[in-house]
Amino acid sequence: MDDSRDTQNLKHLITDMKARNFIAIVPKFDKITNFENGKLKILTLESLTISKLPQDIAKFNNLVELNLHNNYLISLPTSIEELHALKLLDLSNNKIEFLPQNIGSMTSLSQLYLNSNKLTRFPDNFINLRTLKFLDVSVNKLKILPEHFGRLRQLVELKINDNKLKYLPLSSMDLIHLAILETNDNKLQKLPYNIGNLLNLKMLELENNQLTSLPDSISKLTSLEYLNLQGNQLTSLPLSMGNIISVVQLRLDNNDLKSLPKSLINLDKINLLALQGNDNLQIDSTHEQWFDEIKKRSGRVIL
Repeated sequence: MDDSRDTQNLKHLITDMKARNFIAIVPKFDKITNFENGKLKILTLESLTISKLPQDIAKFNNLVELNLHNNYLISLPTSIEELHALKLLDLSNNKIEFLPQNIGSMTSLSQLYLNSNKLTRFPDNFINLRTLKFLDVSVNKLKILPEHFGRLRQLVELKINDNKLKYLPLSSMDLIHLAILETNDNKLQKLPYNIGNLLNLKMLELENNQLTSLPDSISKLTSLEYLNLQGNQLTSLPLSMGNIISVVQLRLDNNDLKSLPKSLINLDKINLLALQGNDNLQIDSTHEQWFDEIKKRSGRVIL
């Protein structure tokens, strides 16, 4: 798709200026200056089959939100790094293969959506996005995360589903504000031994990986409410698993568990326990009684 086609698509560009409750349909990108660039806060270029952004995007130096969802972008202009006021950048559902080398200079960015692209790695200075709180890089081709990924200390929500990750860097367990971690459909063979550092974690998704065991420190995740481990190769659970006292839903289905630790009966808030697909699992009378107690609370036990 050539530049002229992109210009044609940009005729339908919609800008939303929340501060003035103003919506404008701009006929050409080079005429956007007529709408007082310095006051433009939100720019939406969603689903316009755009394959290239002009360098002039940097003119909007007060942009707070930029939505480029569902286009045909392969790369981004280097000038996008100059949008220092930008807080939300949605690049989901494009064809982006790499990010600008200096993307880390976007020091106000708090929400970044890169899901459904073709990324294979992050640029080195990505870890300089110290204000980032929400990051979605699901459905890409990532094999590794940056070694010092844990420097993104403000992250609250991290979604890296459907990539090719075999491990998570140890530093990622320094994300002490993380509440949601989704790593479904990867190739994880083990978890970092220090996963117990994520004391604010409420949701942990690990479905369809290659885990055969869990580190003992997972039992320190006492704020965890939802734990999804289905579709792995687990043969046992840590003896102290019952210390995850806040868990409400626990999915252990489709593993290779042989038995359950007795400490699980301490999980008195649980309302969903999924165990089907563990063909060699032996259930003793203590756990059978626990199952009955869950059902009395209108909970579900799936065997």
